[in-house]
Amino acid sequence: MIVDEEQRFGVANKERLKEIAKTSTALALSATPIPRTLHMSLVGLRDMSLIETPPRDRLAIQTVVAPFNEE
Repeated sequence: MIVDEEQRFGVANKERLKEIAKTSTALALSATPIPRTLHMSLVGLRDMSLIETPPRDRLAIQTVVAPFNEE
């Protein structure tokens, strides 16, 4: 099970996901871990890995600001 942007889930949702994860492997992804998740990893209740280098051939983010046009 892969959970992206874990901080969008409430405690009840996370508890349900933990129940599901007992019978499978769970991977939670977040660009900014919430304090509860960070604390759980620091006290050893949860594993946390950091990706400090971008993937090879990663493209830069492109942002475009343009006037709205319904067409």
